[in-house]
Amino acid sequence: MNKKRIFISDQLQSKISIWKSNHPEATLQDLSKKFHVKIHQARYALQKHAEKSELLKNTSKGQLNAAQMMRDENDDLGLMKSQLSLCAGMLEMNPKMKLNSRVSILYKMSRIRQFLQSVELEAHMNRADAEIIARIIRRYAPGATNDDVIKIYNEEIAKIKMEKKR
Repeated sequence: MNKKRIFISDQLQSKISIWKSNHPEATLQDLSKKFHVKIHQARYALQKHAEKSELLKNTSKGQLNAAQMMRDENDDLGLMKSQLSLCAGMLEMNPKMKLNSRVSILYKMSRIRQFLQSVELEAHMNRADAEIIARIIRRYAPGATNDDVIKIYNEEIAKIKMEKKR
């Protein structure tokens, strides 16, 4: 049986290499899953483009090119979550920070977290009026968390689908 070789493009190889340079803890298996390539293809991409990806990080034009190349690989919500946890880690690592600066950063982080939760809720419910639906549910169940709202919403959607099948 003769298997056909599947090659990956230079652009995808560059993306793999750039992503790896920004996430040094990532393993070949992680790269393979993220970019939907085989492990040996990820290894080859790193060998071929490692120097190029490091050079891109050294100049502002190179950083802009790398960012444009990676823009379609980034999940906005995942990026916001990782940046929020990075801020929390930086806050934890700097015990000498003034109290008013610390409180200001914590306030901003909590606002960002609330915004992120509402965006996640809207994305999960796949509707533009998700915030209205969530408020209606919370009117009748005041202590409902976002997870509770999603659970109630999914239960009602399932009921509607069952009624339509009858």
